[in-house]
Formats: sequence, structure tokens, C-alpha cells
Amino acid sequence: MSTNLNIIGDCSEDIFYCTICKYPLITSKDFVSGAEFKSCNDCFLTFIESDISGWKNGKRPEKKKVNDYLLTKKKLNERKVKL
Repeated sequence: MSTNLNIIGDCSEDIFYCTICKYPLITSKDFVSGAEFKSCNDCFLTFIESDISGWKNGKRPEKKKVNDYLLTKKKLNERKVKL
């Protein structure tokens, strides 16, 4: 079995993790959001969708708001795993 990896095409611009929450992109919606906004779909809906023009002009959420969101997201994911 060969362990060589051949990459076809240029994937240097592709992202595989959300730049906001650092979670991996998993769903097709994540990759759509990732392609344009470098975020997962959850972060797109939470931080970007309400002010797309602001985001494109460099506006970013406050660090405290992101940290609070990450804590909530972590707690929700822990509950899913325990079920």
C-alpha cells in the first residue's frame, strides 16, 4: 500500500478550519461559508450574516463575544457526545 499523497490542482487557498472558532469545516454549508468568509456556517450565522458589508470592510466581533460563544459551543458539543 502506497502512502504517497498526490494533490491535483492548487489548494493553497482552501481552508479546513474556521478562522473564528477554530473548529474543522465539516458540512457543505461550512465549506460554502469558508470559501467566502473563512468561517464555518455556525460562525457565519452568529457573527457575519447580520452585517456582511461590515465584515467585508474588516469589522470583527469583540474577543469577549467570541470567547462566550466558544464556551457555549463547547458545552453544547460535550452534551452531544454524552448522549
